[in-house]
Amino acid sequence: MAYAAAELPSKCFPLPKCFKAAVVGYWLSMLDRRLRLWPMALLLLATMVTAGCVGQAPTPAPPPTLEPAPEYIKVGFSISLSGSYARKGECSLQAIELWADWVNSQGGIYIREYGRKIPVKLVYYDDESNREAAARIYERLCVEDRVHVALCPCSSLLTYAVAPILEKYRVTGFVYSTASTRMFPRVLKYIVQVVSPSSRYLADIIRMLAESPDVREKPETVAFVFADAEFPRSCAEAAKEAAESHGMRVVLFEEYSRESADLTPVLSKVKALSPDVLLGGGYLPDALLMVRQMKELDVHVKLVGLLVAPPMPDFIEGLGRDALYIVGPTQWECGAAYSPEFGPTAEWFIEEVKRRYGIEPSYHHAEAFAACLILQKAIEEAGSLDSDRIREACSRLELTTFFGKFKIDPETGLQVAHSVVVIQIQEVDGELKRVIVWPPEVAQAKLIYPMPP
Repeated sequence: MAYAAAELPSKCFPLPKCFKAAVVGYWLSMLDRRLRLWPMALLLLATMVTAGCVGQAPTPAPPPTLEPAPEYIKVGFSISLSGSYARKGECSLQAIELWADWVNSQGGIYIREYGRKIPVKLVYYDDESNREAAARIYERLCVEDRVHVALCPCSSLLTYAVAPILEKYRVTGFVYSTASTRMFPRVLKYIVQVVSPSSRYLADIIRMLAESPDVREKPETVAFVFADAEFPRSCAEAAKEAAESHGMRVVLFEEYSRESADLTPVLSKVKALSPDVLLGGGYLPDALLMVRQMKELDVHVKLVGLLVAPPMPDFIEGLGRDALYIVGPTQWECGAAYSPEFGPTAEWFIEEVKRRYGIEPSYHHAEAFAACLILQKAIEEAGSLDSDRIREACSRLELTTFFGKFKIDPETGLQVAHSVVVIQIQEVDGELKRVIVWPPEVAQAKLIYPMPP
């Protein structure tokens, strides 16, 4: 098949313009032999070469420019310094400030993108344990303060309110005080859970009662009495299912207002039903009230298990010997020894909290500090302050800190590796202490069951 001189190269195969010009010149030289057009061929060839090879040379793209490194890595959060979550918030803030001082003493967090360490700056406001206030604060953190990463608030209720805001502005939020699993099936891309999910809390007490060799007569009946908030409700629902799977009969499953100043109506029901085990509670104030009113009403069960409060120093301080034998799930306890692959040891952490605040750390301290360590490690692994790269780094992380193991479901951000322990208030050398009674691999003492009246 014959082609015109100008058409041949493009129809056969793609070629650079310089080559096209050479081919055109060739065809013209062939014509020259027949038509004696050599001067015209040279002129046309020179024109084509000039236009194709010099004038159309591609301009290289400029290298991408990196924004100047920020003065600080801004970590934003709301904290409950007043309202029903105030004691929990106080412990959490103490641990977060301790972490910030610890990491800044080392120069900050290394950002590979900038080739240097950048110090951390905490940006926080009191949410007054109120979800509307928390939502306003996170809007401000994202829009006005322009924080790089965030820590979520001190409860499931507040975290539910702020998670959509962090998602909207694409700011990665680390959940250190929300064990509820209900938000995670929503596949919020930028929310990462550090603590064990609520499905483990009271359910692990049920498992202990069913499997522990310290429980010779297995309980047959269980009553659940819990605060009307997302976290205690989700814990109770999971434990109810666990109790029924172990053949225990649930005789009561009832909520009470977490703001209530009188729990005698629901505790009177417990007394009338006389279950073997009472599980529930919610937070420190209602847990203290429940134990005091159980004593006033002469309510006797073989075991009481309450959420949040028993692992806190305030529980023993507020109840004295009335706290004896009560059990509670905890994300961490001083006696739970883990060998950290990243961050300080448990011994360092315990001593620093004691030195700085004059108290032994609770798991509220530990989980907040641990969330900051995971935040730090994720930024280091990402090598950037870009939220997408930080979230992607979280999906790859699998490590142990003094708090225990960390690993998430990459799709949902739900924690899948960390475990809870169960503590019981016992008398040790004449002093009331929290001791680990479950699981067996970290237990410090035998479970006392049934508890004395």
